[in-house]
Amino acid sequence: MQVKVNTPWMAEKAKDYPDILNAEIAFFGRSNVGKSSLLNALLNRKKLAYTSSMPGKTKTVNFYWMHGDFYVADLPGYGYAHKQKNSDRFASLFEDYIAAERMTHAFILIDGRQTVNPLDLQMAETLDYLDIPYSIIITKRDKLNQSEAHKIFTEATEKFTCGKENIYMVSSLKGRGIDALRAAIETMIQLVKPSAS
Repeated sequence: MQVKVNTPWMAEKAKDYPDILNAEIAFFGRSNVGKSSLLNALLNRKKLAYTSSMPGKTKTVNFYWMHGDFYVADLPGYGYAHKQKNSDRFASLFEDYIAAERMTHAFILIDGRQTVNPLDLQMAETLDYLDIPYSIIITKRDKLNQSEAHKIFTEATEKFTCGKENIYMVSSLKGRGIDALRAAIETMIQLVKPSAS
């Protein structure tokens, strides 16, 4: 996957979103789950998505225009924002994006070093209710031994309805699982891409 532009289209309101393309893959996750690092790895860019040790840095919906005419949408990390004074603005941003009905597939990122969080389950339930297909990405695989990796994968399989074939374990640092995830996304795009007339 290659990005058409070097900077994302950033929007705080639905009226500022770019025009809908053939498909749109959205990434959700708690703050500090490694979302920006994963996006940089997936998109073959080192610093396209801003990474920071400070949670809650992303405050807009960031749209990355991809070759193949689809968007990758990066949503702000949830969880940390709930503790902030601007939590209402963050809630509105999420609600506006979901209500826009742009997503063709969603990815929920969870930190492999932690247990599945209620906020992750709430997001999955919302996607199920809206009949939006989703997958789970377990990040920071390089931080886990085999036993720990098996434990979080099993927990995700039991708690999410997407099926174990839609659960990916990756390491953005080591590149582990990135090619498989990229290939899965490209397959998803082909499935929703309109046929040539």
